[in-house]
Amino acid sequence: MKSIWIEFPVVDIARASTFNSTVFGHPESEIIRDEARAITIIPGDPTVSLTQAVGYAPAPAGPLAYFDVDEPLASAIARVLAAHGSVAEEPNERQGFGFFAIVVDTEGNQLYLHGAAR
Repeated sequence: MKSIWIEFPVVDIARASTFNSTVFGHPESEIIRDEARAITIIPGDPTVSLTQAVGYAPAPAGPLAYFDVDEPLASAIARVLAAHGSVAEEPNERQGFGFFAIVVDTEGNQLYLHGAAR
């Protein structure tokens, strides 16, 4: 089995799109709106979407997605803070696996970031 899609609930789709673009370095995607929702899709493997819909709310106690930042973790955390996110769990080393930190996006979702170096 392979994960193909991760969807994050958001309160403010434009703010969430800017946060993700700033932290992960991809261009902002078009926001698609219909009567029920607004969504923006971030291509990748897996694909990530940000979705704003009535009754679909961010939750820090929800699922926790891991993202490899492919750089020192401190660089990614600096971008999280610059984009108005926060750090919920400071970077820590897991012997043989690199460094991990939990960050919170502008919407309240928690994300695990991984880097080979602190």
